[in-house]
Amino acid sequence: LPNALLPIVLLVGSDVRQTAQACPLRLWINLWTTCGCMAESTPLSGDKVRITGVTYGTQWAVERRNSSPTCGQKILFGHRAKIPDVTTYRITAVCLGNICRSPIAEAVVRDRVAAAGFGDVVMVDSAGTGDWHIGHDADPRTISTLISHDYELDHSARQINADWFADLDLILAMDSTNYANLQVMAAAAGVEADIRMMRSFDPALAHLAEPHPDLDVPDPYYGVDDGFVDVLKMIERAADALVVELPARLNA
Repeated sequence: LPNALLPIVLLVGSDVRQTAQACPLRLWINLWTTCGCMAESTPLSGDKVRITGVTYGTQWAVERRNSSPTCGQKILFGHRAKIPDVTTYRITAVCLGNICRSPIAEAVVRDRVAAAGFGDVVMVDSAGTGDWHIGHDADPRTISTLISHDYELDHSARQINADWFADLDLILAMDSTNYANLQVMAAAAGVEADIRMMRSFDPALAHLAEPHPDLDVPDPYYGVDDGFVDVLKMIERAADALVVELPARLNA
């Protein structure tokens, strides 16, 4: 196969976690032509799908033409897919376990990116430095906080490692420990990664040199529900300023 055709095994179902195994199919993504997908095996042979929301290497929202009522509109990768050149800029938010802070950052930054009109050229996702929660949903308090503030998130926790760094344009660390761990990974990968603390984009904190502890987004996991709202507000302020910088970053 030419390099532009990448085989990816996908699982499809109205509820990915319950029905995915009932609807396996193999897709090829043709990056040179439509940047779309064509199912080539049963049970959805010939059924066309179009990617409408990209979260790099995890769950993607899709629109299926001629869709069957037996399968839903979400697809789940069997493994982390490497999709070069589908978009031009990749942002990953990183915390410890990828169930609290970084999923909130993923949802907020993606929302701001889309609102600014960059949704077609910027991918946003998240990961954790630890492996405790791989495959888990976001914390219920994360989900409820996002829903109550009109954000969307379809999430399955992942762990970042050195292999990711060559594919990422901007990495947003939630705290100084995450920042230090990411610097170690980048050195191991031999990549000069653009690693920033999330709150360094907040204009009110721009005078602080990274990784200053006052730039930390505090981990709300062991606290009360209000801590998740506090985290959301911190990330919103930073995300608003980050999006202002995006044109310059995209044109660099």
